[in-house]
Amino acid sequence: VAVGESANNSVEGIQIPAPITFPGNGQFRVRLLHAVPDVDMVDVYFTAPDVDLGTVAPAATLDYKQFTDRVEFPTGTWQVRITPMGVPGTVLFDSGSLQFPPGRDLLVGVVKNTGIGSSPVSLVLDNGLNQPQVFDRSTGAEARVLHFSPNTPAIRVTADPATEGSADVDLTA
Repeated sequence: VAVGESANNSVEGIQIPAPITFPGNGQFRVRLLHAVPDVDMVDVYFTAPDVDLGTVAPAATLDYKQFTDRVEFPTGTWQVRITPMGVPGTVLFDSGSLQFPPGRDLLVGVVKNTGIGSSPVSLVLDNGLNQPQVFDRSTGAEARVLHFSPNTPAIRVTADPATEGSADVDLTA
């Protein structure tokens, strides 16, 4: 795995051994990696959704370039949260609810958030085939709606009106 930043020529490789084995029946497996040079030691929590972090131990405490052994969890819905080490009340990242199917073997990288949102980190879930990125659940989204059909009458596009800050958008040809 390459970590570091090309802007300051600090990119380097980390070798993470990954012998081919499979998770137990009804389990998924993760290996956690801290890959953000300017974020100090963090606690990473894998919990059922909305569990009070003050009542559970982190799955891992990691410094930059550290990674864990593989850890197995029961298949199901989980929430991943990251806090500064020893400060469970200060959540730097919150995935919201994530569904993990059985048999998955993931390298979960805590990476620098280079997208939108205020969280300093996001997650990359490497399953060996692709690397989807998971952003903090408070990260907003931007959408643009265009009406290009000159033969269609005016249309009305409605964003979720129950969402604060969301507005109806009237578009005309």
